[in-house]
Amino acid sequence: MKKQVLILSVLAFSAALTFAQDKKGGDHDDHDSKGSTTNEAYVEQDGEENFSGILQDETSTAKATVYQSGEENESMVEQTGRDNTAEVDQNGEDNWSSIDQRDQDNLARVEQRGSDNASMITQKSEESKAFVDQKGEDNSSRILQDDGTDNLSKVTQRSEDSNDSKDREDSKSKGSEYTNKSEIEQIEGRSNKVIIEQVGTNNWSNVKQIESKESFVKVEQEGSGATKSRVLQSDVEESSVFIAQESYGRNSSAESFVSQDKGEDNYATVSQRTDDVAFSKIEQTGDDNYASVDQSTSVFTESFIAQKGDGNSATVLQTKADSREKSGKKDDEDDRDKEDHGKGEDGILSEIDQKGSDNTAYVAQYAGSDLYSTISSDGEYNTASVYQTGKGHYSSVDQQGTWNEATVYQSGNGNVSEVMQFNAQSSHPHQPR
Repeated sequence: MKKQVLILSVLAFSAALTFAQDKKGGDHDDHDSKGSTTNEAYVEQDGEENFSGILQDETSTAKATVYQSGEENESMVEQTGRDNTAEVDQNGEDNWSSIDQRDQDNLARVEQRGSDNASMITQKSEESKAFVDQKGEDNSSRILQDDGTDNLSKVTQRSEDSNDSKDREDSKSKGSEYTNKSEIEQIEGRSNKVIIEQVGTNNWSNVKQIESKESFVKVEQEGSGATKSRVLQSDVEESSVFIAQESYGRNSSAESFVSQDKGEDNYATVSQRTDDVAFSKIEQTGDDNYASVDQSTSVFTESFIAQKGDGNSATVLQTKADSREKSGKKDDEDDRDKEDHGKGEDGILSEIDQKGSDNTAYVAQYAGSDLYSTISSDGEYNTASVYQTGKGHYSSVDQQGTWNEATVYQSGNGNVSEVMQFNAQSSHPHQPR
């Protein structure tokens, strides 16, 4: 409840008076700067239930430093001007930090160690940088960079439970209770970058880049438990997305959602490692799109890719789903009819949908169990290749219009393949007729 009240207080933080006050009734320091070219504010609080507020207005090369050690500490910093720096270091439980910077070339750095930490950074400026480092449980970070150029956001979150070790025993997934949560928004900018690194347990990240040019997103998540990542790039030129997820143990899951629309030059790649369930969905519309998904799991994988315009290419590799099937059956308990095979119900599934010129799709599904792949292409220079090994199998390739090619390999057990191609040209479009 207290943090909800504090969020409201941030909205009213434009008052000229700022202060650092010990709630226990000790000494306090006032920090209020306006119109100054250079000034520094330093607050150090050692104790419980401390609160700090700093306002530096219309300044340049100003610096605000807050160090808090104890429980239930809260810090708010607001800076307007250029070349300003805000640094917050909180060590304890139930810490909360808010930094608001306006103008150009600003730096915000937050380091939190303890439990229930939360950080919010807002930068409406160009060439600004935001760094958040959180270690503890239930860490939460939100960064908003609005209307800027060459901005960088980086969030690193680590749970105390991880201890930098990869305990591959059965994980106790908490469902929607993500211990590390990170959200970054970059709007109407150029050459903006996002980097998120999260290390177990139960990580969640959400990245939005809207109306930006030459942007870049990188998300790396580990386990144990549930890892989930969402990336939205809308109207972003020369975009790229890279996501690597690793979540280990039974009942673990890795989920990735990537949406790139209104083009151009989009690129997305997802690599997932899990001992249970891996899911990936990529949607692209626009020019020169390329999507790659690499999934490796012990139980169940799913991949969906949708591409619409111009030089699209999609590659999916899904290595293994073992006998710990989603249905709970073992290999020797399979009593389904033959026509039920190859539906991806016991692990490994891929669907690719391509429309419009220069499309290429490649799926390899390896050490299987039930497997399933369908590729549908619409127009021009389409090529589809599907390789499957081991058990259920089912592959359907449907291509329409101009220079279609299809290659399907299937091995061992179920095997069904349907390929339909229409309106293939008699010669390669780049060769003389």
